[in-house]
Amino acid sequence: MERNLPHASLYKLAVGQSVPTFKAISYLVPYFAPAEWLFFTDEEIPYPIRTLPKWNPDETSVFIQQHKKDWKQTAQKYGIEEENARNIFVNRRANFTLMQMRRMAGEVNPEVWFVKNFDDDK
Repeated sequence: MERNLPHASLYKLAVGQSVPTFKAISYLVPYFAPAEWLFFTDEEIPYPIRTLPKWNPDETSVFIQQHKKDWKQTAQKYGIEEENARNIFVNRRANFTLMQMRRMAGEVNPEVWFVKNFDDDK
């Protein structure tokens, strides 16, 4: 597949047999808006619904850049375990889970996890 996501993974996502990973969402942001992954169909989405340019999940997003120094406070605020937060923000060995992103989505526009620079007026 064009975005290096196996057909089997897409099928499992489509039929609800698997929870989308950060990597899967990253590969699909040109096709599905990030906010659509994090809110249920009966919930109002407080952000613009728009797709994004291709995103490499190994890149450092604007959210990670903004919170690299205050990662402990960010982790505490959003209920992320310290070791996991260190691997996300400092060591870059891990990414957010869908549930972590969903918890933050009330205050954080999901697009910031999939871009290097963020302009809310795009």
